[in-house]
Amino acid sequence: MFASPQNHSRIPCTNGWDYDTTDYSATMSSTFNWVCDKAAYPTEAITVGTIGGIFGSILSGWIGDMYIKNYEWFLSS
Repeated sequence: MFASPQNHSRIPCTNGWDYDTTDYSATMSSTFNWVCDKAAYPTEAITVGTIGGIFGSILSGWIGDMYIKNYEWFLSS
């Protein structure tokens, strides 16, 4: 998978990839072909999703404080 131990660059699969389908007919890695030079894609997707979740929770908390609290106060009166 690595070209050399010094530079750790990923190399493309020149001969393709043969998937073991004895237990599963298809997986995310086999469907999207996340092997060889694309092996980092799942990790990057999880990282981006986690960062998006952090910013989304902060933003939704701010929106809730700005708008929803006013309606709750109005309805409770």
